[in-house]
Amino acid sequence: MQTIYAEQSGQLEDARPILPVSDQSRWNWAAESRDQVAARIEQSLAALGLQGWLRKSQPGEYPLYVAVDVWRHLAETGLTGTFDRSHLKVTIQVEPYRVHPVIYTAELSRHQKKYEATYWAMPHDELDEMVAYLVRGGKKPAYFKSRVPLIARIVASFVPLPMLKEYENELIEEAKPKHLTGPTVLGWMGAMAVLAGFGQAFANADAYSYYDDTGRAQMIGIGLFGLVIVGFAIWLSRRRPVYEAVAKQPVRTPRREFRIDSWQVSVPEAGNEFDSFKSRIADALKQMDPGLEFSIEIYQSLTPRGFEERERLVITKGQGNVHVHVQTFGRDAFVGWDSYLNWARWSETSPISTVIREGNRIEYKSLVVGDHVPTKFDLMELNALAETSHRNIVREIKAFLKEKEIEADLDFQIIRGDRNRALTEGNEKTKEQKSATSAAI
Repeated sequence: MQTIYAEQSGQLEDARPILPVSDQSRWNWAAESRDQVAARIEQSLAALGLQGWLRKSQPGEYPLYVAVDVWRHLAETGLTGTFDRSHLKVTIQVEPYRVHPVIYTAELSRHQKKYEATYWAMPHDELDEMVAYLVRGGKKPAYFKSRVPLIARIVASFVPLPMLKEYENELIEEAKPKHLTGPTVLGWMGAMAVLAGFGQAFANADAYSYYDDTGRAQMIGIGLFGLVIVGFAIWLSRRRPVYEAVAKQPVRTPRREFRIDSWQVSVPEAGNEFDSFKSRIADALKQMDPGLEFSIEIYQSLTPRGFEERERLVITKGQGNVHVHVQTFGRDAFVGWDSYLNWARWSETSPISTVIREGNRIEYKSLVVGDHVPTKFDLMELNALAETSHRNIVREIKAFLKEKEIEADLDFQIIRGDRNRALTEGNEKTKEQKSATSAAI
């Protein structure tokens, strides 16, 4: 481990407590895998002549998942509709220090049968088989069968088999603990001396009658010496420097959003040339600041009579998000936005593995979605983001109306939320959830 200190490099070292960020984070890999699984399911359903209700986790939503429901219409009477319903969900977890860091859990249900299995790969042919089972049923898909041969499982219940290692998702070499360190060996030697010395010294006198008092004293001395060695080994272990290795977080922050402000309006005649109108709104927003994060997201919601799928533009700065919606409404176009304060962040886990390297103790930590308590500065930044977004949207709408010579009395007044409640709402929701969980238990 090589460290370049600030005084050696002549530069000011950034030692602030900030988690490292990388676009090559394992969570980015998992998000790409989620998109591939979703695309494959859609492709498989299309090959079977079907379109299911497919949805996947939104950006910032963890754990990552892909879910699909297939309701095949079988019959209909004046009173009822009869369906063959089936469900598949693939959850994707990240274990960054494993040889296979992306872990898939598939849950499949059809009729009275339910299957679940976890593995570190999701082969396309096995995913296709699960989708085919959703539609046609049949035999149990291969993904849910044990990958360890039956004979090996039977023998392993009596005798450990080295060949089963290939079915274990082991730690990577960097994070694999090394048990034979100097203090460990010294400690075992001391422990053996303690057992041998005190064991012989205080053994049954009849069984060890050949020991005289001098011999017994010697064995006690060996036991005491062993205790000294054990204590010395513990001292050596405790004096090691302790460093922490933390997995790099993805660029995208997890979300737990609470709405602050909102605004919406219906723009006359904008639906007649909706695509160009929508593009000019998005372009106006993207010119605000190149440092902002922009993403187009598809979100779905279940309604009493089916489901809806819509698109939104999400603008992110720090812990603030602005969701911009532009939708057709007949000849008009609905334009609106909501601003949200984000109460989530990446947090470190307890050590996954501890490694002794070059005399140092290195603790490897992963990441989980944790709580972020926003400050007034987060709220100020969100206010600035929302106000700037609103100003650009309004300017573009007014320009559109002027170009089309449309007279319209539109309300551009922002609907303000409770600023005092904005910094406490997340804590209140967390307390409610904990209370509900305790009551359920």
